Amino acid sequence: MKIPRLLTALLVTTFPAFVSGVHAAPVAWTDWTNANIAAGQASGSLTVDETDVIVTLSSTTSFANASTTVNGDSSYWSYPDTYVSNAVDNAPFGDLISLSQGGTVTITFSQTVRDPILALISWNDNHVKFAEGTQIEYLSAGRGHYGTGSFKNQTETSFDGVGELHGTIRLLGDYDTISFTHTTEHWHGFTLGVQGVALVPEPGTYAMLLAGLGLMGFMARRQRKM
Repeated sequence: MKIPRLLTALLVTTFPAFVSGVHAAPVAWTDWTNANIAAGQASGSLTVDETDVIVTLSSTTSFANASTTVNGDSSYWSYPDTYVSNAVDNAPFGDLISLSQGGTVTITFSQTVRDPILALISWNDNHVKFAEGTQIEYLSAGRGHYGTGSFKNQTETSFDGVGELHGTIRLLGDYDTISFTHTTEHWHGFTLGVQGVALVPEPGTYAMLLAGLGLMGFMARRQRKM
């Protein structure tokens, strides 16, 4: 059944992604501004879709280091073939969090974010597992600051790093909190970005959608009678 032109116009206006598909957008990478290395705690912020999002991080073990300056050490991210892809338009800047030992990392957002992205540095010989219900999309891997590596044993919730793994992954869906475990390799860095926040439609939007669906049903019944 063809969608009537009026309903198509309604859907394009109300839910443009429903009709036209979702396109890659620039990534808003976290500006890490505070870190307590011994306590394994950090915080920062990002701005996406004109929305300011506060990002807080806690680890069950101490950090190896943390870069929270405006420029940081950009050489870690200066590998466009590794950190820029069809899904990621722009590489991170200098900020990063450097994990050590192993343990659990929990990242919390002040507003629900959509499809968060992790950029990784030197995750060699490391097993990473996210909380159940997470779905990982593996975006890119290649040469980085310490050499070349790759993902291995990928599942929807876990992966192993082989060699000097540098790359990006995306967690599909909407998240208020991200949690993952990691293992023993001493120095492995990362940062986090998002491409959008999860927006809740206004009540009027639901009314417009219901009206459109009602119109579709009416047109279908009318066509059957003709």
